[in-house]
Amino acid sequence: MKTVKKVVFCRSFDSIAHSQKKSFKKGFSLIELVLAIVVVAITLAALPNIVAQTQKSNELAIKQELTYSAKTLMGRIISMPWDSTALKAMCENDRGVTSCSNSDIKSYLRANRNIRIPIYNSNGLGNRPGSLIADNHGYVNQNRISEADRTRTYTPGNNSYGFNDDKNDIDDFRGTLRTRNEEASNEDFISDMLFVTEVDYVSGTTTGGTTLEFSPSGTGNSIDGGTPTNIKRVKVTVEDTDGNPGTGEYRSTMYFYAPNIGMNKPMVMDYKGM
Repeated sequence: MKTVKKVVFCRSFDSIAHSQKKSFKKGFSLIELVLAIVVVAITLAALPNIVAQTQKSNELAIKQELTYSAKTLMGRIISMPWDSTALKAMCENDRGVTSCSNSDIKSYLRANRNIRIPIYNSNGLGNRPGSLIADNHGYVNQNRISEADRTRTYTPGNNSYGFNDDKNDIDDFRGTLRTRNEEASNEDFISDMLFVTEVDYVSGTTTGGTTLEFSPSGTGNSIDGGTPTNIKRVKVTVEDTDGNPGTGEYRSTMYFYAPNIGMNKPMVMDYKGM
């Protein structure tokens, strides 16, 4: 028969005082505290960089939105005719009357479909070099342009004539436009935006009959009552605000100089029901 002996090991803390066991607990808690302090210190040290990076990302996104919005509006403006007053001048000359109402102008354009518009001189008598009615009499007759247009005294203005007369030329876009982010139709925007569009005349000189020179830093003449020239300066400013101009934190400004080189033929089309 085999004999199995059971050996029991006993661990006793009888020789350790109560005060010593208590000090062990304090030492373990102190290590946790030190680690916590280190972690918090590292977090606080990195937090300003995280906030700064987030702010830079938001700033870039806002600036991009303002720039794209300004570019979109500018593209819409410069696609419009230089000045629809040319339609009024052509109607009056061709009909031999002193004044054409907008209703008369629409009737005239419907009767003379796809007629080419003369390039009137905005700051003097006669016509601009290279215009459709400058020299060639045959071309004038072929395109149904009146001989009276050759010596027309033309003054562009801020009124609109022809079809879609609410906004049918460059200066019709002057003024302010607001988009508010809380509106359901504007939810794609990051922030509120204020659009301010200015249009004025800029003086220029023609050299050699082909080159038009002007100074971009020159002071413009007001569209309302100012001296007309053959150059319009368009300025579009977009800010991230729905308040007054100048109250936004960021802004984007674009300029475009539109010379008086004529306008497209007004297209007239009748729509008939089935």
